[in-house]
Amino acid sequence: MLIAAGPVLAAAPASPPAPWLLDQVKALAASEMEGRASGGPGADRAARLASELHRLGLRPGGDDGGWQQAFTVPTGIRFGDVNTLSLMTPASRALARRPAALSTPPT
Repeated sequence: MLIAAGPVLAAAPASPPAPWLLDQVKALAASEMEGRASGGPGADRAARLASELHRLGLRPGGDDGGWQQAFTVPTGIRFGDVNTLSLMTPASRALARRPAALSTPPT
């Protein structure tokens, strides 16, 4: 009788179904997440999702091997006299700026 012992390999966790993952992406991008600002309700919801993804065996791909990724948000953008917007297809044309249409600057 021959008995061999070796390491026991655990099965990899099953990947969550694609529709469920898509729902999570939509939830993170939803306006109800309130931008996920630090300390806000949206950040708490995102942290709970990260815990769930970890529980399911997914690995993070963010900064320093974590679930979060830093990004820059430009603010204080102002339109100048030389800003232009051109449509390139199907027929190129330049669009004129109407100051009344810009009464609320972008944030």
